[in-house]
Amino acid sequence: MNNLYALSVPSDLKNDFSQGTCNSNHRILKLLIFFISLAQLFNLFRVLFLSDSGLHTVNNRIYFSFYCFLLLISLIYIPVGHFFKDHPKRQLTCQMALCLLWLLWSAGLNLYDMIRQPQNAEGTIFLFSLLMVAVCVQMIPAFFIPAFSLSGLAFIFSSREILRSGELLNIFFFVCIAQLIAYARFHYTLKDMDQARTIRHISKSLEQEKEKLDLSLKKYHYIVSESKNIIVEWDRKSDTAVFSGNWQERFHYPSVISGFTQWLGSSPILGSDIRQKLTSWLLDPSCTSVETELEIKTTSGESRWFLLHFSFQEGTDGQVVSGIGYLSDISSQKQEILSLKSKVMTDTLTGLLNRRAIRNYMTVHPHLLDDNIMTVMFIIDLDNFKQINDTYGHPCGDYVLVQAGAFLKNLFRKTDAVGRLGGDEFIILMYARRNRQLVTKKAREMTQTPLTVQWNGVQIPVGFSVGVSVSFQPQADYDLLYKSADGALYEAKQNCKGNFVIRLPDGPEADKTTV
Repeated sequence: MNNLYALSVPSDLKNDFSQGTCNSNHRILKLLIFFISLAQLFNLFRVLFLSDSGLHTVNNRIYFSFYCFLLLISLIYIPVGHFFKDHPKRQLTCQMALCLLWLLWSAGLNLYDMIRQPQNAEGTIFLFSLLMVAVCVQMIPAFFIPAFSLSGLAFIFSSREILRSGELLNIFFFVCIAQLIAYARFHYTLKDMDQARTIRHISKSLEQEKEKLDLSLKKYHYIVSESKNIIVEWDRKSDTAVFSGNWQERFHYPSVISGFTQWLGSSPILGSDIRQKLTSWLLDPSCTSVETELEIKTTSGESRWFLLHFSFQEGTDGQVVSGIGYLSDISSQKQEILSLKSKVMTDTLTGLLNRRAIRNYMTVHPHLLDDNIMTVMFIIDLDNFKQINDTYGHPCGDYVLVQAGAFLKNLFRKTDAVGRLGGDEFIILMYARRNRQLVTKKAREMTQTPLTVQWNGVQIPVGFSVGVSVSFQPQADYDLLYKSADGALYEAKQNCKGNFVIRLPDGPEADKTTV
């Protein structure tokens, strides 16, 4: 409201003021009319039956007329006010008219009393009516200022010959006080309405925000219930974690865990390394967010991979007060990645490792730094493979390669890397304790163990030529081994097919053939 001290109702409060004022006045006026009617009925009864002259004197007839007039205008308001109950402005006009008639009636009755008995003259009746209207009835300044002023001045002017100047001055001050009372009521009514409207607007805004929040919470709970993710909320002060989703079902732990940091440090469903990391992140005040992969044991004892994304929330003092995040099951994605890696590292025809996988195997093998371990590389070539392709066709050649790969894989341990370089060439990388006899034995097994492949009822003999390179260095060089083994293979095929040659590229007998 722009100006609470204006003499008119602000436009934005007119409807509320009219409706509220009419309802309030209507209830009060009905109560006043009830008592006024009782009083006037008693006065009429007193004139008619309790006075000696009844209506035979002019004086009694005048009083009787005053009483009848007040009773009549008061009773008329009841149906008129009810008729305009749906029209606040018209009903308010009727209320103001009734109040004005009460003031004029009281002024007239008071003047008549003073004229009859000038020795006892006083303005009690008028002043009482003025005070009653000012205190009991809510009015607008546009009514009570002219109504109180004109009725008061008219009463003072009419009684100037009867009342003393001091009494007239008191009546004037009383009229002013009545106007102040009426204005105070008007002012505080507007103020209350403005505050009530503000409260309604705030309540409406809060209700709308509550509805939005309820809707958001419903959406949140729906998403959580439909999602496979597990939501986790952590309060640092109480060190309590709350899990939603299927946490309890999957891990057999309660959805609310008190002493979460301590629980995390000893939880059997997590590995020791990740337990330490998670605990340190929770205790680190500078940590703002965490994203990591976790391997967690489920209720069934199966280990599943989860992606943890967790963000810490700071208070007004910049200190971490809580955190929220989620656990997303990525086991299928991890399996798919492993499968893709396997495909990238695997020869599509034979299922053996490819050239890239063999090189990678050498770089990550745990025995690389052991002085007692030798690194052995075998490069194998199928003898007469071109002839097999030309005689039986390429499908037969592919089948022979598959069978040859399986044959070579069976000759070695599961920890040895058996792969295909391409074409009819295979490669094997082996780590073992220093033992030259073992190298010779493996090479001899490949060249002397008979392999026969059946194709459409035909027995196809398959032979191998093998080049071997052995390194006794703690960190063998792949390229050097490959070059040495490839040279040994070339030499073996030059000498005689189905043969093998062993070289020691970095030993005291480097580049010397040993068979």
